[in-house]
Amino acid sequence: RSMQLLQVDCAMASPSSSPMEVELADSWTTRDSAPLSAAAEHAVSGFYEAQRARHQQERERSLRLGSARGSAKWNRQELYIDPSRRSSAAAASRRHLARHPEWWRGTPLPCAEAKLREIVAAQHFFQVDCDDVGLPAPERRSEDIFGEGGDLADVSEQLLLDGPRSTYVIDGEEWDYAAEQLRNSGVENERGPLLLERDPLEAERQKGAFSCRLAAAVRQCLSVRSAGAAAGSAHPLLLRAVSTALSQSGMASLERACESTQVAVSGGDQLLRYELRSCGSRSGASTNEGDGAGAGRSVVWEASLEVKKVQFSNAIFCRAADEFAEPLAMEFGEGSSFGKRCLLRLRMAPDGGPPRVEVDVVELCEEVILFDTSGKRLPWPLPQLAASSKPPKGAGLPRTFRTSTCGRRCACTASVCRRTLLACSRLRLRWRRYFSNEHAR
Repeated sequence: RSMQLLQVDCAMASPSSSPMEVELADSWTTRDSAPLSAAAEHAVSGFYEAQRARHQQERERSLRLGSARGSAKWNRQELYIDPSRRSSAAAASRRHLARHPEWWRGTPLPCAEAKLREIVAAQHFFQVDCDDVGLPAPERRSEDIFGEGGDLADVSEQLLLDGPRSTYVIDGEEWDYAAEQLRNSGVENERGPLLLERDPLEAERQKGAFSCRLAAAVRQCLSVRSAGAAAGSAHPLLLRAVSTALSQSGMASLERACESTQVAVSGGDQLLRYELRSCGSRSGASTNEGDGAGAGRSVVWEASLEVKKVQFSNAIFCRAADEFAEPLAMEFGEGSSFGKRCLLRLRMAPDGGPPRVEVDVVELCEEVILFDTSGKRLPWPLPQLAASSKPPKGAGLPRTFRTSTCGRRCACTASVCRRTLLACSRLRLRWRRYFSNEHAR
């Protein structure tokens, strides 16, 4: 179940460089005031213009359907439609790229413009999620729910649901529910996952208990003196932001950022791995309480998200950037895999301003290994995914009547699936809590 680090197509200065070798103090420090390269500027402007056009179209559809104002979807649209908010977000993206000139400075470019655009998207989506946890409920751009009291206060409910079905490493300690069940049962691997069949209620109770212990480990890792937090406690905003990132909510941001080619696989397994560790304090002097030299310092945490799809036999590809491209269905041989990894650094903003979680995307990697049915390694990107040279029949019709375009259908399907999964996840969480309470009685 362990996943190797994804090292193909990494957004780093050179293949030999490692994010661990970069001083954490530099993550939030602009190294110089040189302007961004043309490719970097195009990546920023292209990303926000695409978001504006997409959400403007969604807004028009919402108005026709009479959707209520103040919903998470409406607030998300406003972020890109409103010129001042969009300009502020673009400025933040430029500051982020300015802190990492190794991605866009030099000839040839260390990262292609398409990769820079994905980095901009990842940074923006994760920062929006972090900002969201500090907003009043009517102003939020997401529908994430957090615990309101007790040991699970300020913990994302999505983390509690994902705990038993993912692998977590918290400050070097691995949390793997399936592996834990095998160790406790002492049965062979192929016979291990039978508890659900033997006693579904006990299985749900154990999953709930595992998620609670995982949440406590995350809270303990974040319980370091930082701006706005009492000694030995995790700041509520930081706990909300980190528990959101280390769940399917964070993985969704990663998937959205890398959507140049959308992939849907048939069969196989999906491996999810999240890691969190404290990196100590950087950017100044001590953070000890009462130490006047501590101004401007903050504790930094590193969080990584990895997803890998393996052992699949068929996949469907769709280019999000090409509205005329038809979906491409292909059959693949043994050993094919898709993988993505994102490395974040998070901290509470230094003292002197309102409490806010800051995030810095320092690595974004993609690994694609494809074999045909005869075992021959295939190139990536696939030549068949080249953009269409001419529009298909019916392209002159209004967008609403274009039946050959897959992008709109994929977006609608994805939206319905996300809402269905969210409703099912909430229902499972309620059942799990009910079973735990019944067992306690």
